Amino acid sequence: LARESFTDTVPTRAEQSGYFLRRGLAYAADEPLDFVTGLGRKAIRLINAREIPRNVDPYVYRDFSHLLSLLLWRAGPFAFPFGLVAPLAVVGIAVSLRTSPRNETRRADRVGLVAYIALYGASIVLFFVSGRYRLPVAVVMILFAAAGGEWIWRRLRRGDRQPVHGQEQVPARRGQRYLVAALFVVTAVLVNLPIRAPTDRVNFRAELFTAVGEAFADRRQPARAEGYLREALTHDPHHAGAACRLANVLGRAGRVEEAERLLRDASDWGSRSAETREVLGELLRHQGRWAEAAAVFREALAIDPTSPRAHAGLGDVLAETDRIEEAIEHYRKAVRFTSESGPILLRLAEALARQQAYKEAIECYRQALWTIEPDPPTLNSIAWLLATCPVVELRDCEQAIDLAEHLCRMTEYGQPVALDTLAAAYAECGRLDEAVVWVRRAIDTALVAGDQAAADSFRQRLRTYEKRLHARIRREPANPPAPREP
Repeated sequence: LARESFTDTVPTRAEQSGYFLRRGLAYAADEPLDFVTGLGRKAIRLINAREIPRNVDPYVYRDFSHLLSLLLWRAGPFAFPFGLVAPLAVVGIAVSLRTSPRNETRRADRVGLVAYIALYGASIVLFFVSGRYRLPVAVVMILFAAAGGEWIWRRLRRGDRQPVHGQEQVPARRGQRYLVAALFVVTAVLVNLPIRAPTDRVNFRAELFTAVGEAFADRRQPARAEGYLREALTHDPHHAGAACRLANVLGRAGRVEEAERLLRDASDWGSRSAETREVLGELLRHQGRWAEAAAVFREALAIDPTSPRAHAGLGDVLAETDRIEEAIEHYRKAVRFTSESGPILLRLAEALARQQAYKEAIECYRQALWTIEPDPPTLNSIAWLLATCPVVELRDCEQAIDLAEHLCRMTEYGQPVALDTLAAAYAECGRLDEAVVWVRRAIDTALVAGDQAAADSFRQRLRTYEKRLHARIRREPANPPAPREP
């Protein structure tokens, strides 16, 4: 449903809201009877005693809190506390507005609170109903429920006689008591009628265990994550989200075959789940099974053509098999269909650089750097391209130096490739003396690491830098400033 608002890009929140507002108004104009009937159904849900969940069911959490199990419970159609608060609040409203207060200001205050309940409740009905959204109304209703409960207690304690200014007066009319009693009973029955809600089809216990399992996976506690995710699947054997997250945990633990079986089963019973195919495609891609991975990603895109994950995954497979133009096309679509495009922009930039589209590649790299910090290899690629781009006009040695220095600090000056990139950036800026210092350190670091091939390639650049430096010294006999020591 949310994808209906997509055009060629992900809409902003305001654009998405405007799209559905227009759809809703058009529906109300074309099908007025059906629209009003729907509002009626939602109004019934609003006043019903049970707490209708949105993405969290509070009744599930009763198992984990003794206090909550006392304060929130259901017995058949009756739901506490709203099943008692609502009828008491109706009594409180009736008696509060009917009795004569000492001044009109107090009556106006009560009318204002009643108006708040009505207007806020109407706004929920126009939107959609859940216990979370009703809570601000329930808080105000508690005030009237207290007034209603006090009135009933006073009648039960004192009978027909009621005090007025501290003196016993004539018996109150029995009709008033019967009317209030009828009001209480009718309201209690209405708000505690059994109803169905759209979220009744969701297994919120499985949702909860899935969320907990995902949290433990993020904390690198795979054993606990696996336990909770398997518990989720016992509550809902067809929970696609739990299956995907469990497959991720199994894959990271090296249990690839088990993860693949789980995902293929999930794809069978979750025929409309793009997520299971996305995770399966990534698993196959990491094994180098390019053709199978591409087929699975295409299945995911057949289900959800706007999936950035499937487009990016298919782009990765195509890039690995040297189908760069097709990969770029899918990377572009992935960027259009996500608001968190940083990682995909990096892959797009790399593919563009392989196609020698250096200008757009550098633009993509720079856009990505605004949102994320790349890993060291990617950061090195960006700095190297800015320092040595074949299109000289696109080079930016100052930014290359900044990125290369940051990379060297990240790697604690222990990566020969990063030191070599810093030397190249200095050389591009004409600071050849510093370039010589850093490329010599790159050679030493490579030799310590036993990488003779890298050291040999660095020596070639050292000779180039030294030759350029000597040529400049011959042209400029003045003594240059001493290079900064690493």
